[in-house]
Amino acid sequence: MTRTDINFASLWDGHPAWEMLTPGEKAYIESESEVVDYAKKEMVYQSGTFPECLMILLSGKVRVYIDGVNQRPQIVRLVAPGDFFSYQPILSHNMYSSSAATLEPSRICKVRREALMRVLNQNNQVCMYFLSRMSQLLETATSRQVILTQKNVRGRMADALLTLKARFGTESDGKTLSVILSREDISHISSMTTANAIRTIRQLTKEGVIATHGKHIIIVKEDELIHIAETD
Repeated sequence: MTRTDINFASLWDGHPAWEMLTPGEKAYIESESEVVDYAKKEMVYQSGTFPECLMILLSGKVRVYIDGVNQRPQIVRLVAPGDFFSYQPILSHNMYSSSAATLEPSRICKVRREALMRVLNQNNQVCMYFLSRMSQLLETATSRQVILTQKNVRGRMADALLTLKARFGTESDGKTLSVILSREDISHISSMTTANAIRTIRQLTKEGVIATHGKHIIIVKEDELIHIAETD
């Protein structure tokens, strides 16, 4: 559902990129934007399609994934509120090489690609901001590739749980991950089968490193989890 009763300035207020825009550019971006509400597990964009807009996640959670061997998805990025996404193929003039879907009900602000390109061409600060963000994402992707190809299942699971904490934070207790994922989704983050993900979570629970309450995961001994991620 597309929302039109939105104060765009309030949505972007305080975001670094918004502060770099001139008043005229802010008005232009607002006129070229829309806010769309998505249901849980709804497709946001599909691999092989043409990118029409820059997206910023206002609320909810989104997974970006690619289909691997036998169409088994590999989650390559988790998008948290305030994050830009969907702009890399716009800047490289390519189709989407990944797909994105919501993990829970989400609200997304969509800025038309022509508006993004116009602002980037006339505002060096904003252009440098997006180049910096792309560089950071590339560095993260390179690190993840090493983790997924060289670590065993315990190390990959520990890294996945720490990544979830870094992206989405914890509940008020400081230990319960503030995101609920199926064991299948966790296996897609850590690049293992669902059976191995369930087995590894059970083992870490038995060791007292983590605990579970339904689908909630609680990090009990973070230092030990970090050690496993670094050494296993």
